[in-house]
Amino acid sequence: MKQQLLPLEELFRTRAAKRPTELPQMNADYFSQYEQLLNVFRTEYYPKVDAGLAANSEAPGLYTAHDSLHFDEVVLQAGDLVNAESGLKGDMTQAASELNAYELYILLVAIRVHDVGNIYGREDHEKRCFQILRDIGGAAGLDDREKKAIANIAQTHGGRTSELSKDTIGQLEVRLLAANVSYRPRLLAGIVRIADEICENKRRAATVLMRAGKLPRHNEIYHQYAASLTGNRWFANDRALHLTFEPRLSEVEKPWGCEERTDTNKNLVSEAYLLDEIFARLEKMDLERRYCNMFTREIFTIDAIKVTITVVTDKHHDPIKIIKVPELSDRGYPDKIGEGLRRDMKDYCGPNFGASLRLKQPEV
Repeated sequence: MKQQLLPLEELFRTRAAKRPTELPQMNADYFSQYEQLLNVFRTEYYPKVDAGLAANSEAPGLYTAHDSLHFDEVVLQAGDLVNAESGLKGDMTQAASELNAYELYILLVAIRVHDVGNIYGREDHEKRCFQILRDIGGAAGLDDREKKAIANIAQTHGGRTSELSKDTIGQLEVRLLAANVSYRPRLLAGIVRIADEICENKRRAATVLMRAGKLPRHNEIYHQYAASLTGNRWFANDRALHLTFEPRLSEVEKPWGCEERTDTNKNLVSEAYLLDEIFARLEKMDLERRYCNMFTREIFTIDAIKVTITVVTDKHHDPIKIIKVPELSDRGYPDKIGEGLRRDMKDYCGPNFGASLRLKQPEV
């Protein structure tokens, strides 16, 4: 059964058919080429990424899902960010109207390949995009220069530059030409990166293994984080990302295993509390929001991250505590960026908060 197109894919199909002059080769069927590439990914790569990630990473284990649905969700998030559905309706005031047909093609292929390199292990997975597109052959097109350009955009979703800088998007050109068609690498890379950043959710958690207590110890906190994230959606009307977390009391009162890291006191630790992890991940997401806004502001910005955290009982999922999280946005004079949220929410971090709730709710 043929899979239904996502809004961004439908926008590309429509735009390519109506505006062939926006493509480097006007007589080429770019949408059919995209479909061929996607078929190869769905049949030969996506089903095996999680197994490769688990077996081939330097720290073998069970990571959150990088399956076919993960790539679909990034396409869906990117479509929301550029308001693809409004673009399909012909609303030329929307962000989708700002992307030409070739940019839509590059964006889709970059998303579809961005995490496939995990099949060979997590380390430097982003740097394998070009090799994967070459390995696929004609289904990814015949122009290696085009594949390289797309790979350069896709790989900026993570990692570091050759100078060990995190500013991977800043290494790209602002605008390039393919024949007589222009495209914007930095803009497209910013869309890929932020769409990937905000698509974490409970579907990616290995819930069956979590319930059975069968996760590798060093992977526990990442699945707990994903499982607690029950809602994530960007809304264009307030230009904000809305996140809802619903962790159970038993999940916030005990530490979970993680890969070795340094805590806020610079101590080496191998476990973390779930609320600490949530606040740390929100800080990172806010950094990514600020960073990607520099490159996507031509067509959209994420002006705020609005978060709701509700701790619930284990038995009946009844609310125990609603934690008011400060809105993450650009307000006032810029303060030191880094650990501000964890500093503001220190009363909820560590073992004391969960223990205090347990004293009030011993039977939940």
